[in-house]
Amino acid sequence: MKKFSLKLIFSVSVAALALASCTYSIIPKHFKKKFNTFSPKDFSVDVNLIYTNKGYYTVKKIFYRSIPTDQVSKANDDNLKDTILKGRTTYSESDFIFFDNGICIRGSRIALKKIDLQTYIQYADAGIYKVCNDTIKIKTLGRNSLLAATVDAYEEWYKVENKNTLRLIYINDIGWRYYNPTLKSTVDSVRSQSSLYSPINEISLNSYSNWLVNKKWFWKNKKEYKQR
Repeated sequence: MKKFSLKLIFSVSVAALALASCTYSIIPKHFKKKFNTFSPKDFSVDVNLIYTNKGYYTVKKIFYRSIPTDQVSKANDDNLKDTILKGRTTYSESDFIFFDNGICIRGSRIALKKIDLQTYIQYADAGIYKVCNDTIKIKTLGRNSLLAATVDAYEEWYKVENKNTLRLIYINDIGWRYYNPTLKSTVDSVRSQSSLYSPINEISLNSYSNWLVNKKWFWKNKKEYKQR
């Protein structure tokens, strides 16, 4: 009976931890300091520059990460070395939804999602963006679980060629630099195809449901957080 009780307690504990890991996230202070500047009252965007609240941009991109051979040899196991070498050239496709309050949602293959888009926004990578002349500067953060070893975080700059087209001109893998401080990695070149804008024929989307927007530390002005 005692052995059965211990097994039951262990099983319940593991299940509770797994459930909590899906519900809660822990973001290191390093990332919080880079993302605690959200303030809707301080944000404005030219509606003639990009679409906001009404659809998403899909950008296919390639970027080459330069890692010196001697740096690769410093990796502490073969699996990490293999991962680093494979990561030298990265191919990815991202979808971006911009909101008129300064929030940016970063997703992947939104068109293929068979779930309600508003639910998707709730748990998707998110962050802030600002417009500098004809360039959109984005910083996004991924929602990790308690059991996750790393956090995905990126800074990306896109040149606005027209209202339907964005072109990647700069990318910084913030997460990579944080978790691999001894590996000197730089993104040497970036290349992206013309982006595709897709309108959303749904009810108005709500950025305030996103997990990051509901973190108090994400807000520059705590009074705005309370009034959200």
